[in-house]
Amino acid sequence: DKSEEEATENDRDFTRNLFRNTINHSDEYEGYITKCSKNWDRDRLAFIDVLIIKMAMSEFIYCPSIPLRVSLNEYIELSKEFSTEKSRLFVNGVLDRIITELRIDNKIHKTEDDDALCFESTDNDKEAYSHYHSHLE
Repeated sequence: DKSEEEATENDRDFTRNLFRNTINHSDEYEGYITKCSKNWDRDRLAFIDVLIIKMAMSEFIYCPSIPLRVSLNEYIELSKEFSTEKSRLFVNGVLDRIITELRIDNKIHKTEDDDALCFESTDNDKEAYSHYHSHLE
């Protein structure tokens, strides 16, 4: 089926571009991560968490048709699946701050306005998020 082949090729192109942008801008992204995770020892951050954050940043900046909320939720889900239990809170907190910084630096240009950035969660998740978010300040 031709439409299935096109979808597969589009997925490959998306993945290649995301990977390329993540690698090419890794040093720049590192600066944002350092700035937005001040109270965390950089050497103790899980490699996968840093990689997930950098991939999210590439999607925020270079995929204008994907709403921020969609990207943010996707990378939080990836952190839940591929990292530690607490990683989603850290990744969410750092990405929330990075989005603010990227907006200040005028690096995010989305095709639709998307200010609803917080993930939907239970009260326990919100309490844990607040605890981890306080480490970022």
